[in-house]
Amino acid sequence: MRESVDMLRQILVYNPERRLSGTNFLTNMDFNDLFFENSLRFNGKRIQCLSLLDLEAVKFGDDPMEAMAMEEMVYLDTTDA
Repeated sequence: MRESVDMLRQILVYNPERRLSGTNFLTNMDFNDLFFENSLRFNGKRIQCLSLLDLEAVKFGDDPMEAMAMEEMVYLDTTDA
């Protein structure tokens, strides 16, 4: 619970340059469970997770060229195995 309060304090900062938002918010370790299969909510239901590719897309931003390049890298990596 204390971690949640601390995160809210970081989100509710008035100065936008110091506020927790965007990539820093989504890559916060409190959200790691969203990116792994079989993660469960507190009520025992499965979390419909995002993929690790989605996490990488968040880190690189919304640049469509970077997203396409990442998808190509993932495709090449899976075909090499």
